[in-house]
Amino acid sequence: MSLYRSLGDIGLEDLSEYGGKAARLGEAIRLGCPVLPGVALSTELYRRFMRQGGLQGEIASILSTMQPSAVPHFLAAEWAIREAFRVRRVPDEVLEVIREARATLGSPSIVVRSSATHEHGPRHTFVGQHESYLGVTGEEATIEAVVGCWTSLFSAKALAYAYRFGIDLLGSAMAVLFQPMIIPATKGMLFTVDPITGNPDTFVLEIQEGAHKGTFYLDPYGEGPDEPVLGTELKRLGLLLDEHTLLFQAIEWAVVDDRLYLLRVFPVTKAPPYLPASARDVGTIRGPLELVRSPGSSPRAMRPYSWYHRSRSQRLNAAYMRKAHRLFLPYLERDEFFLCGYLYARWRRLTSAEMGEIAGLGRLLLNLRRLVAARTLDREFRALWREKRPRLDVLNEGVDLSVLSKQELARYLEEVMAIGEAFYSQSGRLGDSYELIPRILLDLHRHWLGSDDDFWALLGAEHDQLYRRDEELCQLAQTDYPNESESEAAFRRFFRRYRHLYLQGNPLVEKQDICLWREDDLAARGAFCTCRQDKGRALQDQMTKRRVYLQEAERRVWRRLGRGRRFVYRYVLGLARRYASLRADRDEPVLLSLLLERDVVREVGRRLCAQGVAEIPEDASLLGCRELLDYLEDKMAPERVMHLLQERRELYRRWWRYAPPEILSEEPLPSDFGRDLSEEDEDLFRGLAVSPGSAEGRVRVVNALSEATSLLPGEVLVCHEPLFELSPLFGVAAAVVAETGTLLSHSAILVREYGVPAVFGVKGATELLRNGEEVLVDGSKGFVARRLIEPELELL
Repeated sequence: MSLYRSLGDIGLEDLSEYGGKAARLGEAIRLGCPVLPGVALSTELYRRFMRQGGLQGEIASILSTMQPSAVPHFLAAEWAIREAFRVRRVPDEVLEVIREARATLGSPSIVVRSSATHEHGPRHTFVGQHESYLGVTGEEATIEAVVGCWTSLFSAKALAYAYRFGIDLLGSAMAVLFQPMIIPATKGMLFTVDPITGNPDTFVLEIQEGAHKGTFYLDPYGEGPDEPVLGTELKRLGLLLDEHTLLFQAIEWAVVDDRLYLLRVFPVTKAPPYLPASARDVGTIRGPLELVRSPGSSPRAMRPYSWYHRSRSQRLNAAYMRKAHRLFLPYLERDEFFLCGYLYARWRRLTSAEMGEIAGLGRLLLNLRRLVAARTLDREFRALWREKRPRLDVLNEGVDLSVLSKQELARYLEEVMAIGEAFYSQSGRLGDSYELIPRILLDLHRHWLGSDDDFWALLGAEHDQLYRRDEELCQLAQTDYPNESESEAAFRRFFRRYRHLYLQGNPLVEKQDICLWREDDLAARGAFCTCRQDKGRALQDQMTKRRVYLQEAERRVWRRLGRGRRFVYRYVLGLARRYASLRADRDEPVLLSLLLERDVVREVGRRLCAQGVAEIPEDASLLGCRELLDYLEDKMAPERVMHLLQERRELYRRWWRYAPPEILSEEPLPSDFGRDLSEEDEDLFRGLAVSPGSAEGRVRVVNALSEATSLLPGEVLVCHEPLFELSPLFGVAAAVVAETGTLLSHSAILVREYGVPAVFGVKGATELLRNGEEVLVDGSKGFVARRLIEPELELL
């Protein structure tokens, strides 16, 4: 393992070895961003030093003994840990690596920067919590600075930050970055999102030095009239990094000798969710809307749905609800709305009584109704299967889309859609019956036999499509082929027939975009190779054991039931088994038909590319279903298609950068300050909105960390300058008010991470606001107001 590496050879995959700062700068270099050259020392050097004389254990003992939870404790722990570092000797092999890495940079004066493994993460930046050293010259000064960076992993600021957010510093490690020392002509910050509103259609640029000093709000996709010269290039770099990582970016930059360099790149950890739409756009009378997303996916990383999927989703949803059976569906109605490509849903669920959560005779009657209805639904589904399912196999295996004319392809798509909607409508009819019918049998089993014994073994499904797939795979593996090419051809035919049962994820449940469905070829091939190794014997043995176990379970249950109960049990069991197979078979034709639709979209995309109308085949998904059919039927000219694709490609790119809110509802009412406020009000103080939210509390003026003990929880911290040293107080204060500071400063980033309302740039705040006064702070609008306390009247 290399103990140091050039910055250009590091990427995000090296974060655990070279820390967040170095890894993100290295990733930026890979993308072609201008970054100063550098050399990073591996975290392994830090770990070797920590093993020196049991330093790791001593620090653990200090933290365990002190259990720091307040500012004085953090300061005491920092001092004790610094002393523990100071008395340790750096191992000779570590010194040699530091000297060697320093020499490769070839710059007489360098910057020694901390790069912790927990630093610059998507949720916590640790910005300003660890040390960096400027203008370091000579080997000894470099070694001292490296040890200083290591020690700063446990600074009072870092300890307070880690305590607030529950981060284990002992489990972290510190890498160190060497870069040349520069003297910039101008420098600043760029955010690829407005940190107050969450609007990603606005970039915020701060120029902190130079003739153009100030804050600018930029259009990332266009050029404004008053945009600084640097704006165009910074916007390009910001979009590049933003879209690459699917995270809003904070970029620290500088200009040296008329050249732009990125000094620091990290995710924006706190920005409100944003969508240029609201529940008002679709009506809020019927209730709020909930964002539909896959488990584990973040709103920022979600892709907007394609135009094709959105056009089909509405028709499929209508088909699903058209004949829904109330006995088997957990909700009465479901509304779907696509806002900027994101799906929001609103549904009215059934009451407990309607869903069957009742007891006694009422439950028995409800279950009888369900059993009668289930027989009818089962017959309907089997009839539909016999009528239309074989045709799907023909459309899947017997048609080569590439040789069809445009008109034939249109008819093919219409037929596939009609079959898919028919099965999806029947799926809505069946609802959750495949769960409810076995549940009725389970109640019967428990009531008559007193336990769950043998129930799940007894509930073996009739042969569903998954069983048939595995059975055919077993037969395929047992067949001897004269050569590998014939074996591969047989596998390709098998995979073509069952590819919709090898899809990645669970597309219907996860609401995946139809155009993004992917078959898992590796999973199918892996199963095939495993079966071939033992000629399918393992799979066959498993099926045989399942049948034998099922027969034994039946005999045990029949022996314990009388003739009458056995008759009823057999009847319900037969129905439950048929319905158990519907767990797979209910959605199987829907999966296949939608996959065939995706194939058509891809084929249209290929033809559009061949015509020069589209840039990539995936562009066809930017057309709605009706538009795609119009193109195939020559009702839409290629020029019109090209214009639509270009327009929607740009719109899709913009939408993908939104972080849609989880819930859309009526906007909350503005903060009530208890009285009307005007610009002339002497109790109103204007400043810069830095951290959204509002709070109230008593004023406490603090200008140094030594005064920290005077700040009580829930008080409003008022200071001259929001220094890094004061950041541990952000977790104590109800709000922060400062006379200086900017929107994108490190202090502003920290106060937003702490989730505390803040207003900076309030002139004369430390003099105008006195200790003990009640104030109201609005960090969204940027003002502070004294709260007028009504005098209490004492009744005699």
